[in-house]
Amino acid sequence: MLIPNKIFRNSQLHSPLFSSLSSLILVFGLGASSVLGFAPFKLYLIPCMTLAGLLTLWHKQTPRAAFGYGLVFGLGFMGFGVFWVRVSISQFGGVDAILATIATLGFVTVVAIFFGFTGWLGCYLTPDPKRRLALTIPAAW
Repeated sequence: MLIPNKIFRNSQLHSPLFSSLSSLILVFGLGASSVLGFAPFKLYLIPCMTLAGLLTLWHKQTPRAAFGYGLVFGLGFMGFGVFWVRVSISQFGGVDAILATIATLGFVTVVAIFFGFTGWLGCYLTPDPKRRLALTIPAAW
């Protein structure tokens, strides 16, 4: 960390809540920025980099923490990636906008659970972080 520990020894910057919250914001941002790899942006390397960031955060996590990070990554990825589903349900399905939003949020949450389950399964099956990144998480993906 660039901030000297002597200055901020009792600061909230080192509390577990701040660290956890900043990690969750980072993971959500990684998931949301993954959308840039698809049409119409076509920045193909961004999903590879964001997935590498997620794998880095999964490296030495408990299964529960890996599930949380995967879920938040999936919420960011699917939340920004499938916003058009709400418009489609509302305009072409003839459904009220509020109900279409609820249906889309449900869809995003269900799909995000798969990202969380991948992290949980990878960390649950393999305690060794090196084998986890090389074998278990790619197989679970």
